[in-house]
Amino acid sequence: GTLNSRLTMPLTTPGTYRIVATSYRAGEVGPYELKLLTQRGDPQAAAAPSGGPEQRIEGSLAQGDTTLQSGEFMDEHRFEWPAGTRVHIEAQSSDFDSYLIVHPPSGPQRDNDDLRPGQSLDAGLDLQVDQGGTYRVIVTSYQPGETGSYALVIRGAPATTPTAPAQANGSGATPTPTPTPTPSPTPAAAPAGARTETGTLAQGDRTLESGEFADAFTMSFTPQSAVQIRLESSDFDTYLIVRSPSGHQEDNDDFAAGQSLNSGLDLPVAEPGDYTITVTSYRPGETGSYRLVVTEGPSVVAPPSAPSAPGTPAASPGEAGRVWGLFAGITDYPGSVNDLPECANDARKLAEAVRNQGNMPQSQEFLFTDAQATTANLRQAMQTITQRIRPDDVLVFFYSGHGGQTDSSSDPRELDRQDEYLLMHDGRMMDDELGRLFDGLNARVALVAIDACFAGGFAKDVITRPGRVGMFSSEEDVTSAVAGRFQAGGYLSHFLRLGINGEADNDPHNAILTVGELTHYTWRQFGQHASDVRMSMGYQHLVVDRGAVQTSEVLWASRR
Repeated sequence: GTLNSRLTMPLTTPGTYRIVATSYRAGEVGPYELKLLTQRGDPQAAAAPSGGPEQRIEGSLAQGDTTLQSGEFMDEHRFEWPAGTRVHIEAQSSDFDSYLIVHPPSGPQRDNDDLRPGQSLDAGLDLQVDQGGTYRVIVTSYQPGETGSYALVIRGAPATTPTAPAQANGSGATPTPTPTPTPSPTPAAAPAGARTETGTLAQGDRTLESGEFADAFTMSFTPQSAVQIRLESSDFDTYLIVRSPSGHQEDNDDFAAGQSLNSGLDLPVAEPGDYTITVTSYRPGETGSYRLVVTEGPSVVAPPSAPSAPGTPAASPGEAGRVWGLFAGITDYPGSVNDLPECANDARKLAEAVRNQGNMPQSQEFLFTDAQATTANLRQAMQTITQRIRPDDVLVFFYSGHGGQTDSSSDPRELDRQDEYLLMHDGRMMDDELGRLFDGLNARVALVAIDACFAGGFAKDVITRPGRVGMFSSEEDVTSAVAGRFQAGGYLSHFLRLGINGEADNDPHNAILTVGELTHYTWRQFGQHASDVRMSMGYQHLVVDRGAVQTSEVLWASRR
């Protein structure tokens, strides 16, 4: 990450906008640069299209060059490109902050300042050539008066010799195309197996209540497949509306906000039935051509399968992801350690709830209760899972039992200088070691649920990489209560089980459980039934840490 800030917003109201530059903390000082971009590039700008050689044109901006009305020096290059070509353009310079402007034969210009904001000052964009003819490519600078050498790089277009108007001082630009054979121009191709619809928004089309022209398409998909929908246009600011068979609606304006005016939506798991896909514009009255591309991919959830015996190899790479489970609960502690009612049953019940969804075969379930819940068994199970789990699989890690803290931690992440631990039947499993056990795991999602005192302290050790979601029964300095009125060892255990059993599947209700549905359901149940649980160290609050996992991420589809 960086310390830079960025805000993208549609300017729908004319007038004066006040932009305030400030710091995150009081009293911070230093120089800064404020950039305003009034038009956005393409989300695929970082990818070089195939189908043509690379042309590299060396040039320089210098005193005496033609200037824009705003004072920046500029060089203009002209290219003849046929319709159907996809062209990638970059203006590279180590001497100045480059700015790129492209004028098509007709229609609005495209421009870009930074191809990769925060990483480079080079400009670039991708261009879908919908109309053949002469394209004017202007290399200029972000600020007036900047000078220096640059390279204009063109990829994907058939090799041509561009023309650059002579400059007053003779600097100009010298084309140096890469000496590669010239292939025939090829139209931009949709992904293999994609469904492509081309059309036009025009006067006389039906309109939405808000005044935008709209075209509607009815499509059905393979149930539980992953579907990608993209809407592209160089004529207007696209807007995409998708209504599912169950009536759930999703909208999108800019799929890559700040980079493109194209729209897009991803459906992680398609429902059976007909979808209505509406192509429209961001503002009323916009017209022009568009292309709608819909692609189906493999499901992210596992196909139904018969239970397999322990030791069965993991599913073949061609199959969709499956669910693995590690469940540990301790009620009967040895020696003088206080027993905890229902914690062993918490593990049994949660394992049963996940198993009943039909995605976790016996060979992928590890259940340890009471004397079986040892540090050695937990380590061995995590090692086995790490060796056999695949990148499209899901892991549910659950613990219900005693949790504790130790003083004098040397971990710089522990601001309170205390480490947390799970009290297993044979001793402590420290938070640092649990984090290391997760380090080798490569799963699509790892759901970590810990119902124990001080559980929130495990977040900084375990939720450290993409794909991990943490649900913890209390904050790191607060103990957790036994949920006696629900006949459960803890509130998290009870609400999590109910959610997995189907109560969380409600946005929409479609037999598909997402991370957002499960975490929101559990959070709401805590608010309704456990908001006033007062412990000696404070009120018990659920801690949810989704890391970099989006709420739309699918855990599984129920197969009951």
